Parts: sequence; structure tokens; C-alpha cells
Amino acid sequence: MSGATPSAPGGLYSDVIRDRWRKPRHRGDLPGANAVAEDVNPLCGDRVRIMLSVAPEGLPVLGRARRYVRRANIPNPRRMYSYDAVLAAPLTDLLTDDFFAAVSPEEMLATAEAHFRRPAAGTSELNRLLYLDLKLAIADNDVRKVTGMTDLAGVAVRYPLLDARLAEFSGRIPSVLKLRGLQKRFVFKQALADFLPPEVLTKTKHGFGAPIAVWMRSDPAWREFIGDLLHDTRTRQRGYLKPAVFDQFWKDLHSDGASFYGDSLWPWVMLELWHRRHLDGNQSDTEKRHRSQWSAGVRAGV
Repeated sequence: MSGATPSAPGGLYSDVIRDRWRKPRHRGDLPGANAVAEDVNPLCGDRVRIMLSVAPEGLPVLGRARRYVRRANIPNPRRMYSYDAVLAAPLTDLLTDDFFAAVSPEEMLATAEAHFRRPAAGTSELNRLLYLDLKLAIADNDVRKVTGMTDLAGVAVRYPLLDARLAEFSGRIPSVLKLRGLQKRFVFKQALADFLPPEVLTKTKHGFGAPIAVWMRSDPAWREFIGDLLHDTRTRQRGYLKPAVFDQFWKDLHSDGASFYGDSLWPWVMLELWHRRHLDGNQSDTEKRHRSQWSAGVRAGV
């Protein structure tokens, strides 16, 4: 393996911590600050205070700072899921009264917490999160979707990086070799430094999901289809979300948060379509027309 020799496994963040201690930065009061957020980290007792000096049009940054501090106080794995639109707001604001009475909010993350706790004692928090991601995001979500869709198209997919032996080996690699300071995927990049070109190793990470939110907002057929579905009486009387939530999602979809709200809205759109296809047993002429236009757009790569 080429590249610099990593520090000892037990020294996760030790170099960064020592450097911050020797050369403190961004400490003390900020003169002229007009935005302050303060809270206590219950895990270590540290009091975190963020001070910002922003122009009047930039005051929404204060809300982001408060949310950052609040989320920093949430222990994992709940912190990782606190960015989900359903979990970011009180459930009583989202769910109808009948549906809220029928669910158990404390059990919503029970599976995630069980996976997080499953690794042996002494396993680092990072490796626990990676194990959780492997079980839920990859195995139960990504692989299931990709395999199902490619099977329908008669395409066989293989996942070489999910080979059981490689996955088990990865689970035994110390955290310090995966996240070194602020450098992510450290050992992976070091191992492939002689194989991959520099522009690949240094490129900015980006997702590869379908741009659902962009299509919802920019494509006329998608926008009409989603808008009609959200404002349809059957959708609003389905009994899961309060009608005002659909209105807010639709409004936010056309704001700067298009990607977040579009991705948050998509599962509810799919649930409603599933109900209509498998439980309601009927579709209106408008729905059939929209489905035809929508499918044509997807096949054309719109």
C-alpha cells in the first residue's frame, strides 16, 4: 500500500485534537455577533456556543446553527436519522391523529438501534454506523432496488465490493484507517493510489440517485402528475399524513430545498400509488393518462 503511514489505530483524531490544542482557532467571543446558539453536549458535558455575524438577509443561518447544535446532542444512531423529514419534526405535526395513535414512535428506529448495538463491545462508533449502513441502506434498500429493477429488464448484476470476504475484512479495519482526520475513505484511497488516476481519488463525492426532485419541479408531466396526486381527495383522506403536510411539501418543493423535500415526498407518492394499484383496484382516466405520459418521459430519459 502506497502513501503515508497511518497513525496507530487507538489514536483516532488524536493528531487533529493535538493540533487544535496547540493552535486553537475560532475560539472566544466574536465581536459584533448577531446570531448565537448555545447548548450542552450530554455525552461529554461540553457547552457548545456558536456565534455568527451575518447580514439581515442571512439570519436563517442562526436556525441552521441551532439545528446543528441540537443534532450534535443526539446520540447515534438517532442522530444519523435526525435529518429525515419525518423524524426532524414532531410526529404530531405530521401524522393524522388516528395514525399517530396506532403507531409506536419509540419503535420507529428500533431496527436501526439493534443493528448499531450488534457489533462486539469495543467496536468504534464509526464501524457501528458503517455496519448499520450496510444492513439497512445497502442490503435492505440499494441492493434490493437495483436487483429488482435489473431483473425486470433481464440484466444480471454483480456487486464485487460486497463480496462477503471483503465485507468481513472491511469490518475489521480500524476506524483510524477509514477516517483520518477529515480525510474520508483513507485506506481505500491509499490502497488504490497506484491504480486509480489522481482526478478520481481527489474528486468531490456526489450521489448517483435519480434526480426525482428536479423532475418533480422542472418537468411539466411530472409536475402535473405529482400535483394532481397530492391534491386529490383520496390522497388526503388516506389517513397517514395531515393534508397540510402535503401542501407544505409541495410548497417547499419549489423552494431552495427542492432536493430534500422532493426526496422526502417521494416515498409518500409511492405509497399512495401502491394503495391505488393494489388495494383500491381502480384508476381514473386522468391517472392513466398521467401514468402514460410519465412512463414515456422516464423511457426517454427526461
